[in-house]
Amino acid sequence: SQLRDVLDAQRRVLGTDARATLATQQEVARVTSNLGRYAESEAACRDVLDAALQVFGPEDQDTLISRHYLARAIGEQGRYAESESIIRELMQAAQRTLGPGHPFTLMTRNYLAVQLNNQERYAEAEALLRDLLDDWLRQLGRDYTYVLDVRHDLGRAIAGQAHYAEAEAHFRTVIDDETRVRGPDHPHTLLTRRELARAIDAQGRHAEAESRLRDIGETQKRILSEAHPRTLTTSCYTAAAIA
Repeated sequence: SQLRDVLDAQRRVLGTDARATLATQQEVARVTSNLGRYAESEAACRDVLDAALQVFGPEDQDTLISRHYLARAIGEQGRYAESESIIRELMQAAQRTLGPGHPFTLMTRNYLAVQLNNQERYAEAEALLRDLLDDWLRQLGRDYTYVLDVRHDLGRAIAGQAHYAEAEAHFRTVIDDETRVRGPDHPHTLLTRRELARAIDAQGRHAEAESRLRDIGETQKRILSEAHPRTLTTSCYTAAAIA
């Protein structure tokens, strides 16, 4: 709501195509996605990208950012191959214009791994994530939020290959760091806690997994809302643990 007020003022004072105006419009789209309104976010991202292409050109950094968030909104709707295609093109552009070690380029590589995980190409995702993690650790250290995200995604790739005990141990270390850095109820911490519960469930410890998932679901209802896609997904995992 506050961002929309700022956006209205920027459009009046700066104009609709000003860089600051489009940056705020992009942020509105990002927050809309975080609220679980992915189709609405996709439409908003396409509007920002169209404007950025006309005003700044295809390889301006703000244009690249718009393409990144469009790919994310598409991926959140289950169109993983489409998202992957956008991300691969974006990664090539980022490497040309920003360089392979730029934080945005690394972030794009991370999201490519997310889409590989989503398509169950876990070994491919794991190899990419291990290389990426080394690059991030050299630049930022263990506790930076992007590093925590990569470590979470690496755990998903390990679990996806049925290495559940290894994944459990991995997720426990990530949760310790996320709890310290982000807090126990941060949405990203909750996602990692959920992946830990799934790894526990896959090892046959269903009652323990169910208890963890119920606690995560209740926190997501409070933090995100009862109807948020992440909350609903946790409910599905809880039902599977019970069954």
